[in-house]
Amino acid sequence: MRKQLEQAINQVHTQQKVISSSQEFVKQVFSSHATEIFNVGKEPKNRYALLPPPTGGKNTTVFLLLNSAQ
Repeated sequence: MRKQLEQAINQVHTQQKVISSSQEFVKQVFSSHATEIFNVGKEPKNRYALLPPPTGGKNTTVFLLLNSAQ
């Protein structure tokens, strides 16, 4: 029983490390967010491209050029 308790405690410690690592990852990803606004039909027109749907298709494809890619 003592061995099972030690294994359970080790598993809990391992899970705590994974959770802590995941929380740090999420913090880093979301702390560096940026908002960009695209006004279709207005300047600068070179930051997006609209591709109409193919014949018989329903979906228009939109490509956006982000500031970080310029």
